Amino acid sequence: MDTVPCTMTSMYIQAMVGHKDELQSVLDCFTDKKPCNDVTKHVKVSKIPKSEKIKMKFVLLLPIFLALAGAETYSSENDDLDIEAVVKNLDTLKSFIDCFNDKKPCDEVQADFKKDLPEAFQEYCGKCTAAQKHIFRKFLEGAGEKLPKDLEELKKKYDPDSKHFAALQAAIANA
Repeated sequence: MDTVPCTMTSMYIQAMVGHKDELQSVLDCFTDKKPCNDVTKHVKVSKIPKSEKIKMKFVLLLPIFLALAGAETYSSENDDLDIEAVVKNLDTLKSFIDCFNDKKPCDEVQADFKKDLPEAFQEYCGKCTAAQKHIFRKFLEGAGEKLPKDLEELKKKYDPDSKHFAALQAAIANA
């Protein structure tokens, strides 16, 4: 009987990979931060020796931590963008910022970055890869120097209450 809850819980965790909220609830259950649901509580209340429960928790929590860590970055598909070339060329820089400000259509690369902008502003680029932080910093610096009015428009669009931009700049400052 003791193996059934473990098997059920393992299957439950495997089914949740990619579902951050559910993974977080399992993690909260195992760390006693929140109540457990019907599946995860079996692991905590079954008559398994404490030393075995600790091992089992480690085995069950490791995939959760790995899944959460892996799900926490944006796609790195365009991390090789030559941002220096974008910033050097005023027309290209203007094309990017016009796309982000909904003034002109986006190409595929611009659209890929644009889809993450609202969350990147609100979460201070928390899901950005190191390359994306570098790209974002260089883009903001270039836009600030060459297209300050367009940058102000971008800030108003993605940070209308001016709550996030300073923290965002601080988060990407060393990228």
